[in-house]
Amino acid sequence: MILYKPTIHADALPHFCKKHHYFMGTMDYSKSIKRLREDKNLTVEELAKRLSIPSCEIERAESGDDNLDEKTLEEIARYFGVQYDSLVNGTVKSGKKDTIFDPTEWYKLDNAAKVYPSSSSNEYSTLFRFAAVMKERVDGKILQQALDDLVPRFPTLMVTIKRGAFWYYFERLPFKPQVEKETLYSFQPIPLDGKRYLFRVVYSDYRIGCEFFHSITDGTGGSTFLMSLLARYYEIKTGKAISDFKSAKNYRDLPTVTEIEDSFQVYAEKHDYAKRNINFTYIPKLPKARNGVMTHVITSASKLNQKAKEYGATITEYVLAIIFGIMFEMRKREGSKKDINARVPVNLRKFFPSDTIRNFSFFLDVTLKNEVEGGTQAYVNAVKECFKAQLNEKYLQENINANMREERNKFISFVPLALKDIGLKITKYLLDNKAVSMDFSNYGRLNPPQELFEIADRVEFCLKEPKGNGYKLAGVTFGDECVLTFSRTFKSAQLERDFVRALTNEGLDVYIETNGEK
Repeated sequence: MILYKPTIHADALPHFCKKHHYFMGTMDYSKSIKRLREDKNLTVEELAKRLSIPSCEIERAESGDDNLDEKTLEEIARYFGVQYDSLVNGTVKSGKKDTIFDPTEWYKLDNAAKVYPSSSSNEYSTLFRFAAVMKERVDGKILQQALDDLVPRFPTLMVTIKRGAFWYYFERLPFKPQVEKETLYSFQPIPLDGKRYLFRVVYSDYRIGCEFFHSITDGTGGSTFLMSLLARYYEIKTGKAISDFKSAKNYRDLPTVTEIEDSFQVYAEKHDYAKRNINFTYIPKLPKARNGVMTHVITSASKLNQKAKEYGATITEYVLAIIFGIMFEMRKREGSKKDINARVPVNLRKFFPSDTIRNFSFFLDVTLKNEVEGGTQAYVNAVKECFKAQLNEKYLQENINANMREERNKFISFVPLALKDIGLKITKYLLDNKAVSMDFSNYGRLNPPQELFEIADRVEFCLKEPKGNGYKLAGVTFGDECVLTFSRTFKSAQLERDFVRALTNEGLDVYIETNGEK
């Protein structure tokens, strides 16, 4: 059964946000703050600018004003990388102390991040998006406050990108990001002009979305940020505390060293390198749409998982099997003989323990040369064989090693960035437009704080449509709502229609939302 699900419009309920005031009592934080500031050789005005607060607040803090807002002290503690209690009680140890992340310092892009800037422009950038469909109308002011509170908690996201002589690098911006009212369905490019953040928080009446340029984080980091934002939004809106943050981050905590590390550097070894080949694969020859088209296919996660288990498959393997069957039929109609390839990212944190919020994923190539006899079960078996050959620690380690060998090559290091841009642009073009029939990124089940089910109906995970021709597909599960989102550059909705038809033929109820033809 196919249903076209209407946009949720619940009646907006009145709400208010209580403003809390705190009395600090007699606490000797004034000397601690002044000592930490002077150890960094900062003036009052410089520290205030870096924290995006008025300089008079720093002056009040250093004078020991008992009526100082607790939030100001929290931001100061996070900036200097010290515990809040130690700061307010005046027990911070003397001597210079490096911050966990100094907002004035630049830092390198991780290995997976380096290919994206070279292939981006003001007209197109590689983005992905996590969004929550809310039960009540979104309050933009509360959302902005929640975002403000998260700024110190996610330092590696609070950056822009700059061009160096040999590499791109990240640099902290001196102002806080602002939430934006969403006016267009599909997310727009983020210009890499070094003047703006590489993510944005947008909202409409009943949806909160976070859009990320892929250089700053991957799906794990992006989903963690959205869950953390919703958790803080919940706390401000309801006045209640989150009982267990689970995959979300508590804005009150300090970011850890492991959260900001480049895990590729941590795990790369100087031996056992994987060999690389680029093979041209089948991409449909269809008329292009004027703008990118997105389609949400929504179904029960438990029923989809049950159906996948009947074939001895995971949801990812089952969905891919259906997609391959459809694409081989498309290939047959066009008379093509090229392989069909699905590029599937794998979260390396599941194989190499890491808490990083930065990129730490790798793409597998699931490639079938010919259609197989035996329907969905036969395609499931073929897909499982592809995963079996690649989804293991040895294969992934060899590919991490190969990626890092190229980065550590001294000759490449001293090639000017302008020349690197040309090489990376060509490589990215070939990978995206010649070697990939479809991208499929299935995040899987989210692990949000339980309280978020009170304010959100579902979560969507979307990939920006390809720059050239092709398809992208992303999936995520929130509660029992599984949302599979197709992004395409083609006018035709044939792939989505055949996919939905296959699911309904299997007895699944499916809902559809799209900004293109149905």
